[in-house]
Amino acid sequence: MRKLLCIFLAVMLLASTCCALTPEEAAQDLAKYGIMQGFPDGSFRLEETVTRAQCVKMIMTALKKTDFPGLGTFFSDVPKEHWAVGHIEGSIGEGVIIGFPDGTFRPEESVTKYQAIKMVVCMLKHDALDIKPFSYPDDYTDAAIDVKLVTEEEVGTQDAPASRGFVARLISKALDLPVAELYGLVHGTGSDYVLMNGLYGRPLKTLRKALDQ
Repeated sequence: MRKLLCIFLAVMLLASTCCALTPEEAAQDLAKYGIMQGFPDGSFRLEETVTRAQCVKMIMTALKKTDFPGLGTFFSDVPKEHWAVGHIEGSIGEGVIIGFPDGTFRPEESVTKYQAIKMVVCMLKHDALDIKPFSYPDDYTDAAIDVKLVTEEEVGTQDAPASRGFVARLISKALDLPVAELYGLVHGTGSDYVLMNGLYGRPLKTLRKALDQ
């Protein structure tokens, strides 16, 4: 079942873009929606790394969910005065992050490729399509590779820090993939997540369509 979904998603992604975006083009794409911002010199500094807080803000902006009170009560190292506290706490409810076992989020650490991939897969709710809970990081990276969000070469063999260019391409590609949502009765077990792919009477839903509205 998962393999069929991955094949469909890959076809959708290939059909949505005539060619792969460069990091610069992806950054410009995200800038149109306020997801990624450039610097005063006009550059995006795509070789620089991204902090975990910055990555979460970009993802929450892509989801059009940025209005959160930010109480500063979830992570010991994210006080209510932190600039991204609302985005970070809101992303918990969206299932994008869970933090570390010691109760921290480590907002100023560089986000790694594995972490960024996990956040984007969860942003699309594709992890909810599988019956079994995803195992970090392999299931998330496998899912991202299957739908052509990244290649094995881009991910690499070690959990390296993610550059702004890597994150830009990851999120830009994800905008064109169908999201998963709770929708009706599935397999007679009650409400469950399904792919909103325009088939079987379901409307086609992507984050880009939502951002363009």
